[in-house]
Amino acid sequence: MNRDPIRMKPHGKFWYDIPLCDSEIICIQQNTLQVNFMTDDPKYSPLHIYCIEVWSKSLSQFKLTEKIANHTKFL
Repeated sequence: MNRDPIRMKPHGKFWYDIPLCDSEIICIQQNTLQVNFMTDDPKYSPLHIYCIEVWSKSLSQFKLTEKIANHTKFL
């Protein structure tokens, strides 16, 4: 899955919500997702990320099988 890099400003905010769409969740359920962070200011490159927090749902709460069926019926 290709997604645009998340642009970070030096000394900017410290919390970024990265919502995933249903098709991304279905894809990464058996694969991986790579998220890129970047800054326009080379003075602060490389960026320092100190913590990543992940929130999740169970497969039944997300209704994975229903969503897979809905997304694959047009293939």
